[in-house]
Amino acid sequence: MKKIAGLFDAVRLIRIVAFLWLGYLAVLVIINQTLGRPQRTGIWYYIFYAIIALICLGLAYWPWIQGRLKQYFIPLIITIVTVMPLVVNWMMIQLFPMVPSSSPDDLYLRPFPFVFMGLLLVAWQYKWQYILLVILVITALNLGVMWSFSMPTGAPNGPAPHFQGAIISVLIQTVII
Repeated sequence: MKKIAGLFDAVRLIRIVAFLWLGYLAVLVIINQTLGRPQRTGIWYYIFYAIIALICLGLAYWPWIQGRLKQYFIPLIITIVTVMPLVVNWMMIQLFPMVPSSSPDDLYLRPFPFVFMGLLLVAWQYKWQYILLVILVITALNLGVMWSFSMPTGAPNGPAPHFQGAIISVLIQTVII
């Protein structure tokens, strides 16, 4: 009975998180389009992130898939919420070459709320060792994406400022998590 109640609570949390995610994106669109300078990524950034939230919401309201996946349902959602934002970042870096990433508004820190929501699900369902594992995997994926598409070129004295800003952003995210 505890497993069923735990799954029900987790599914309810996933629904709440997905709605919060969509609300966050709506507020971010309004802020970026009215108060800030329009982002180079345009509307695609928001569309891709909304798709991830809608996938999680759809899975949270689909009891058949929850019953079929059983104990694998929560890990699937955690994977979607933590890995897919990194995939979206990779796509954004490919489609829209990055500007210097030295502000907290860059593509490396923007997915933080989504990754943090995935981490909350891990904390809700699993032991602290799994939280550390997820943090390490997220950091490794971030560094992999950053290293692959922000190669440290620049002055012979050190890496390019863009690369340093990206490293700082990844480290900030890791420390906050």
